Amino acid sequence: MTAPFAAGLAAGCVWAAADALLLRYAAKKAAKAPERAGTLVMLGFAARWFFTIALIALALFLPQLDAVGALLPLIAQKLLLALLAALPRGQKTDAPPTGGARKEDGPK
Repeated sequence: MTAPFAAGLAAGCVWAAADALLLRYAAKKAAKAPERAGTLVMLGFAARWFFTIALIALALFLPQLDAVGALLPLIAQKLLLALLAALPRGQKTDAPPTGGARKEDGPK
């Protein structure tokens, strides 16, 4: 493994982790402010892509970074998210949720 490839791989891994944290942050903010959710999610999306493009541009123009090394963690992240979305979440049952009284269960 060459030094530029290792540096690109490290930069890609750092950005993949930061990208996931930014996605989480945007989703949490959107959940707290439903009236602005669309705007917040779109701004988070735009910011994540801006920084992704900046990383790719740096990897292409700096000889210290290898572009393939920088892109591999980003591709792996997308494949992992697609795989997780395709997996079944769990068994759905017809039983009511547990953990609290429902309004219908009150005194009559």
